[in-house]
Amino acid sequence: LMSRTGLHLETLFTPEAADRPAAYSLTLANRSGVALSGFRLCVSGPGRIDLAATITGGTVAAQVSNHTQLEPPQGLVLAPGEDWTISIIRPSSSSGTSAFARA
Repeated sequence: LMSRTGLHLETLFTPEAADRPAAYSLTLANRSGVALSGFRLCVSGPGRIDLAATITGGTVAAQVSNHTQLEPPQGLVLAPGEDWTISIIRPSSSSGTSAFARA
């Protein structure tokens, strides 16, 4: 989805396999002419991000039901032309059909 701000969000779901747990990755691409800092990415979906999940590339800043605020590592500046990726890897003890959450 390309917006007027020049930001592009891409999501990738990787289903569970014998050699890896399910994972959900979000990549925010800065195609604007302005560096971004101090931002949060908010997502809502059919499942809730399990706070026991392994998260790389950022953290869960806040969560209310199925709405989650994700933030990059402290001090990250997303310069024009750069991408930021955050990945949520389902805990091995999770069950159900959600890619990254427990229902």
